[in-house]
Amino acid sequence: MTEIPMLDMTVVEAIKKLMGNIKNDVDQYDSMDDIADMVFDHKLAEKKAYKSLLQSVCDLLLKKGYAQTSDFFVKHWHLNDQ
Repeated sequence: MTEIPMLDMTVVEAIKKLMGNIKNDVDQYDSMDDIADMVFDHKLAEKKAYKSLLQSVCDLLLKKGYAQTSDFFVKHWHLNDQ
């Protein structure tokens, strides 16, 4: 029997809150750093269940004009390898 991937909802909600900050132009740079730290600390880039959330972060960054940061995260988080 295969294991169902589980999301840590505390992490998901924290990332969503930080995404809200970026969307509303509140502490964008600190929020980007905090998201990157969470991805690293929790090894989220290695977990398939988080790929869509991480892609949403990159899409938001691209929409807000942070194309280089978005591209960096896409490559660093291996989002093109889906």
